[in-house]
Amino acid sequence: MGHIMGALEMLENEVAIAIATSLAAQDAYNVQLQADLEKTVWGDPDCGASWYKTEEGYITQNWSGTVTAYQAAFGHVKREDYELIL
Repeated sequence: MGHIMGALEMLENEVAIAIATSLAAQDAYNVQLQADLEKTVWGDPDCGASWYKTEEGYITQNWSGTVTAYQAAFGHVKREDYELIL
């Protein structure tokens, strides 16, 4: 909720009509996420048949940590991770 409220505040403060995550931020997040997920059970080479893993080996889980870590990571908005349409 904190993230959503921060995004709405950013829209209001910058008088923008839309907000989107930047491609650079998305790419950086996904690279780090896959590196983190490789250390989990889904990254184990013997874990070939899992609904969390594609045939190409991409792990489709959206977070690699705890709920508390998720809240800490996404409880606020980093302006540099977003593009605004003014």
